[in-house]
Amino acid sequence: MAIRSSATGGAYGRLQKTANAAYGQKLDDVADIVEEVMTDAENEAKKHIATRGVRDTVPNMDGRGTGKMEAAVDHRVTRLRDTVHGQVGWLPGRPRRPEYGWQESGTRELGEPSGTPSPTPGENRGIRPMFAILDASTHAAEELRERFR
Repeated sequence: MAIRSSATGGAYGRLQKTANAAYGQKLDDVADIVEEVMTDAENEAKKHIATRGVRDTVPNMDGRGTGKMEAAVDHRVTRLRDTVHGQVGWLPGRPRRPEYGWQESGTRELGEPSGTPSPTPGENRGIRPMFAILDASTHAAEELRERFR
């Protein structure tokens, strides 16, 4: 059995338009929430980058003070049909330096204690992981789960 209706007439057509409009409005609300959470995550990631320096693990390095790494962090929210997609961090298709990834995940050997200062001046024990994007993304995922519960 099939039900056919023109988009312009009939009770079923009106019901379909009303349902689609309500669904579209709900999806707009979802997109607004995702936008808010992604904006917060972007700001959180920038704060982490500014405060999680490398001076304790890399000799002659005072930290991430140029602001370039922070400025490269962005967020994007896209809506395609019935899907809302949020991203935060160093987004694909945007300029990014390779060392951002090294500093995010660190260059220490596995098993080395994280954040241990170099015992000998001038010895490079690697970069302690920053986890700025990871922590901000994890917090955003938790916030979205909570808000859509």
